[in-house]
Amino acid sequence: MSDNVEIVKKTQPLRRRQKLAMALLGVVILSSGFVLGASVTFFVLRERIRPLPSPFPSGRILQGLTRDLKLTDDQQTLVKQLLDEQAAKLRDRRKAAGEKSKMHIEEYVASMKTILTEEQFAKWEPDFNSRMERMQERWNRSRERGRRGPGGRGPGSSHEGRGDGHQRGNAPPDRPDADPKPNNGH
Repeated sequence: MSDNVEIVKKTQPLRRRQKLAMALLGVVILSSGFVLGASVTFFVLRERIRPLPSPFPSGRILQGLTRDLKLTDDQQTLVKQLLDEQAAKLRDRRKAAGEKSKMHIEEYVASMKTILTEEQFAKWEPDFNSRMERMQERWNRSRERGRRGPGGRGPGSSHEGRGDGHQRGNAPPDRPDADPKPNNGH
């Protein structure tokens, strides 16, 4: 009969000090969660608040050239002028490309209007406009993340700083992924 004896442990009510300790622990956990959440939010939003870098970072390029080539003050002044001119040309070229792209889109819409009936065009145009808006939103989001061109090879990409600059087939012969046949653009 001694094998079937159950031991019942009575739980005693929590004392005031234990209740206070549990409440304090809860407050600590809650406040640390709040601080952690706020700090993560701050670091995420900090990237969005910071102004986007210039597409042509002439200051950084000048610093690198000065450091690597040990440019004199006169050379730095001339190189800065040249870099500023190039940046202006690049901005103008991008603006012209944007205007040209808009012109091509307008021509496309006009051509579709001549091909489609009024009813078909009325159905097609809102769909086309929404697709164009989605493309613009995706492009804006990719710019916010710092991507540049196809594949997003900009700041923050996993390929940044590799430094080898080789694509498949153009690797040096001592590399294992080198293609024995020259790449003639075919």
